[in-house]
Amino acid sequence: MEDVRNASYKLHQERWFRKGFYDMEKHSGTIGLQELKKYMQKINCKVSTSVLRDKFNKYDTNSTGEIGKNKFFLDVPF
Repeated sequence: MEDVRNASYKLHQERWFRKGFYDMEKHSGTIGLQELKKYMQKINCKVSTSVLRDKFNKYDTNSTGEIGKNKFFLDVPF
């Protein structure tokens, strides 16, 4: 508990994004556009489908329709 209480905002943010990713992924270590879209709605973040698709495709460099956690965290400011 003390570690959580004394953690920096940056660390809290990192933990929150990691938890969100693991909530989305299906034990494969990757997420698809549909999972990301549902997650964005869940956290009440309004992003148009076209903008979300463009961002997603930016990191889906192999055109697999999925991105892994390393690519998911590339633009997160921590």
